Amino acid sequence: MSVELIKLHKGAVTKKIIKPGKGESPKKLSKCTVSYVGTDEKGNVFDSSQSRNSDFTFELGSHRIIKGWEIALQSMKQGEVSIFTIQPELAYQNNVISDILKPNSTVIYEIELKSVDNTRCFENRIKELNKTKEQGNNNFRGSKYNEAIGKYEECLRLVKLFPISGLNEEEEKQLFQLSQTYILNIAMTFIKIEKYAQAIRYCDLALKKDPKNEKALYRKGLSLGEMGNFENAIEIFTFGLECYKNNKSMKTKLNFYKKKMNKTKNTNKK
Repeated sequence: MSVELIKLHKGAVTKKIIKPGKGESPKKLSKCTVSYVGTDEKGNVFDSSQSRNSDFTFELGSHRIIKGWEIALQSMKQGEVSIFTIQPELAYQNNVISDILKPNSTVIYEIELKSVDNTRCFENRIKELNKTKEQGNNNFRGSKYNEAIGKYEECLRLVKLFPISGLNEEEEKQLFQLSQTYILNIAMTFIKIEKYAQAIRYCDLALKKDPKNEKALYRKGLSLGEMGNFENAIEIFTFGLECYKNNKSMKTKLNFYKKKMNKTKNTNKK
């Protein structure tokens, strides 16, 4: 009985299933444990977990494995044994990793996926972030502002635990946007409890990454104005309106703090 040859990644990785598996396939950032043997096209072994009598455990997407493995493992199920042929561009390219394996070699791996833990995969980590953020939002709505700040700060800590080097452009963008949301939520919460200096600090964090962030500009301008720093508040709102001409809130606050500054100047002249 012939074994079906499965083409992955436009044929740059091919797969033969020796023993089917069951259950879930690994996802981005899943924890995987495998046993494997790597050979060149002539069958010469250049790497083997079996010869070391030690399984290999790693996080999928953490850049501890070659790109061809990333593609291969996401096609497997727990308990599966498959043979993968991986072209040089998805293997080691012209790098020398062994006396046996020549640069720009096609490699062949027999891999047994012994266990998969998707608990901390990318998808589930995002769900955890959303849950924690919603807890913060509920605290904010209930006027429990210090508790809300704690939850938003927890979200920021969780974002930092993502192995950024293993993410694609879209995933990195998603994490960036989430991080900006948490930072700006903290700024807004500090404004609610009239801790304007702390609010400005978080607005500046957001503006460092995105100098034209609309919410960060508004909240920084508002905080400066409420601290009595009318001149800098006016400068922020003026710049903000250059970027967002139809922002009515910025227009209202700009006019408000201009009047406050003029009133202060007139009072000081008397």
